[in-house]
Amino acid sequence: NWTKKNADLFYFKQKENIIAIPSVFNHDVALLQKHLYLRKAGINIGVIKGKDIVPDHELALSLLLEETIPRIELNYADAIQYLKKKEVVLENAEKGWAVITYYGLPLGWVKVLHNRVNNYYPIEWRILKD
Repeated sequence: NWTKKNADLFYFKQKENIIAIPSVFNHDVALLQKHLYLRKAGINIGVIKGKDIVPDHELALSLLLEETIPRIELNYADAIQYLKKKEVVLENAEKGWAVITYYGLPLGWVKVLHNRVNNYYPIEWRILKD
């Protein structure tokens, strides 16, 4: 589970995205969806791709992220590489999804594989200048 266990959330699917909202707004959002196009509601948790869920960047930056999700702290140089969406080398990182942090603040997701690290920082947000 990616979200906090004690959070009272309602999950729904909007197109391919899984969205979480506080349960108290469940009926309000359902009513609004019947009559309006909702451009944005709640926190985007991720997308189902095959048997996996690819977590969304919004979840990494939200207060809903479960504390037990693995986190990898980066130094300044590696954090800049990550924010440029370039390759980041992680020694002894556990395989699977992890949140990249800098001074304890989340920056986004990576997926650690056996021979490389996939950087899931949004391409449209990357730092372009050197």
